Amino acid sequence: VGVFVQRHVPLKSFVIDDPDLKLVNEAIAVLELRVALEVAAAGLAAARREEKHLKQMRKAMTAMVAAVEAGEDAIQADLSFHRSIAEAAGNVHFLQLFNYLGELLIPRTKVETFKITGANRQDYLDRLNHEHAQILAAIEAQAAEDARMAMRTHLIGGKDRLSAGAVMAKA
Repeated sequence: VGVFVQRHVPLKSFVIDDPDLKLVNEAIAVLELRVALEVAAAGLAAARREEKHLKQMRKAMTAMVAAVEAGEDAIQADLSFHRSIAEAAGNVHFLQLFNYLGELLIPRTKVETFKITGANRQDYLDRLNHEHAQILAAIEAQAAEDARMAMRTHLIGGKDRLSAGAVMAKA
């Protein structure tokens, strides 16, 4: 019958439906697993890291910052950053498990986490980059406890933000 042009498109409010809620719950479960794995890896990385690992982490950080500034998601750079930490831990099993889990480790690959948390996309990604910078600084300083704490803060913060966002969306 032809083409129709709608003058004013009403904005749809963001709603988490059941399939999305299942994805959010899955992302939260993965973050719980990551706490057990990556907090220990960060501490070991701080103690065992070599200059090649720091170069990889810095390269990933630079790529994350550039991606965020370009309006991109930075998922691959985020994965590279965390993979570099697993490698720097000096235990091949951390790296093998990390590689096995792959993109499943990053909640943003499944759900738009910034929407669920109610944050502005740019602010959300800037916050993640700040958290990554704190992890890197602790590993560079060979401060194992600080590295574990920074990683725990990063991962638990992500879990808490998703949990709070999911509760708010259900209300």
